[in-house]
Amino acid sequence: MTRDQTRCLFLKSPVNSTNPSTPTLRRLTYPNQSAGLTCAVDGVDLIEGAENMQILFGLDLDAAKDGVADVYLEADHTAMDMDKVVSIRISLLLRSINNNVTEDPQPFTYMGTTTTTPTTDRFLRRVFNATISLRNGALVSAS
Repeated sequence: MTRDQTRCLFLKSPVNSTNPSTPTLRRLTYPNQSAGLTCAVDGVDLIEGAENMQILFGLDLDAAKDGVADVYLEADHTAMDMDKVVSIRISLLLRSINNNVTEDPQPFTYMGTTTTTPTTDRFLRRVFNATISLRNGALVSAS
């Protein structure tokens, strides 16, 4: 017997936190969406300091259908074709919980864009990237 569950991931400031401005990655698992639960209110904090998370879908577009992504697109991109997805790229931008960790503002690069922070922003940031090959996606594209 399998049990279907829906999982929601959501970035927000925690509701019950000593530092309400700390961005947090939250998760909510519920059996069906009609339960009236929301990730923002009923979710569980997973990672404090998560400022941004992007998920891109790797599409195999070449004629060889070799199972290797030729391009990475957002889910709502006009050229998105879920039948050609062979991998997923996840990028997570984390920052320190406390400010004034660095002596000077630290510029950072995320998703190809370099950001220069204001003089009062002394958070330390780090980017984590992962590319995950989808076995079934690669098999479907190869057939």
